[in-house]
Amino acid sequence: MLKLMKYEFRKTRTVLVVLLIAFAALQLGFVAGIRADRPRLYIPASMLTAFLVYGAYVYILLSGIVSYSRELRDRTGYLVFLVPVHPIGVVLSKLLFTLLAAVAATAVFGAGAYLDYVGGCPSILRCCRRSTSPCSCPWWAKACRWARSP
Repeated sequence: MLKLMKYEFRKTRTVLVVLLIAFAALQLGFVAGIRADRPRLYIPASMLTAFLVYGAYVYILLSGIVSYSRELRDRTGYLVFLVPVHPIGVVLSKLLFTLLAAVAATAVFGAGAYLDYVGGCPSILRCCRRSTSPCSCPWWAKACRWARSP
């Protein structure tokens, strides 16, 4: 069943990599906009990131359905069910791949959201720029030093 999941990944890896690169580019735009304190840069980047996240989830779920449907309708689709795996294994491999892809996307997008909105919120950076007292958390202290630098 893991080999079938590997083949499912091979079928969709190009689109998943493109989505990951687009997400990284939007995150860089968001962080650059925050660092430069330019709302005209980080507001569209955050909106486009939200659309990308929504589109990625829709793609992941629909690709799982379309992949299974295609293998049922194609001329060579019957070959999938001739592999030495129980038919429920074929169905479960597609279902598990879709589920794991959605969980991985949630982890990546959640990490990006955490880094953006908890670690780089503009109001926190502005507060750090005005504050002269050291922050209690070492990570926040680094962020405050970074925000205070010209």
